[in-house]
Amino acid sequence: MKILIKPLLLLVLATAGNLVNADVLAEVFGDPMPTSPPPVSLSAAIARLETSDQPVESRVSGRITEVCQKKGCWMVLTDGSVYARVTFKNYSFFVPKDSGQREAILLGTLSSNQLTAREANHYEKDAGRPERHAGSVTEYTIVASSVQFRSTAE
Repeated sequence: MKILIKPLLLLVLATAGNLVNADVLAEVFGDPMPTSPPPVSLSAAIARLETSDQPVESRVSGRITEVCQKKGCWMVLTDGSVYARVTFKNYSFFVPKDSGQREAILLGTLSSNQLTAREANHYEKDAGRPERHAGSVTEYTIVASSVQFRSTAE
């Protein structure tokens, strides 16, 4: 048993050494994140969506400003004054409820979505705010298959 532990420990340490650099991303949720193409800002992805009739699939970067406080089953990604509500493909993973204010890269499909007042108020309630919508709300949405948070050690 001792013979196997030493090589395994050396392998773990060698692998960890290869992961340390300025571009390290940590905490992967969902599918593994591909390394290319480079991520685009949320603003650039939305601009691309507005010139297309179809949802746009891409790697998108931004800052998380809100997370569902019930389960972590959605989050809001922002870039300046634009935002997109992010849900997770097939409801197959969640993010930690304390993920707010983290920088992230997502792999997912961006689209524009019309929420009913009931749906919009459901999100308000999940975010810990009072209901405030009487009519429908248009917002951008991303269905993500992979989420990576930037390391807090950067």
